[in-house]
Amino acid sequence: MEAYKIKIMPQADKELEDLAYFIALDSPQASRRFVADLVGAFIKILESFPESGLVYKGDVRQFSHQGYTAFYRVSALKKQVEILHIVNLTKLLSARNIKF
Repeated sequence: MEAYKIKIMPQADKELEDLAYFIALDSPQASRRFVADLVGAFIKILESFPESGLVYKGDVRQFSHQGYTAFYRVSALKKQVEILHIVNLTKLLSARNIKF
């Protein structure tokens, strides 16, 4: 089975930058390591099992790891996963102005 290409969309990338900045306030090394591990885990699972996440709404799926949830879309034709958001759900999506 061919691995799916993972594309981190601009908003998810911004959310990762914000997360890295927040963690770096305490420990820059821990920040880099945590974000790299988080992204690596999402990529590892979704490139091989893109439909493993739960359906959230419509064609948007969600997959969680270490307290963070990736919201994503799968394109079977393109063999691609687009990660739309990566957030900690302790703050509601509506409070983050995220709508699907």
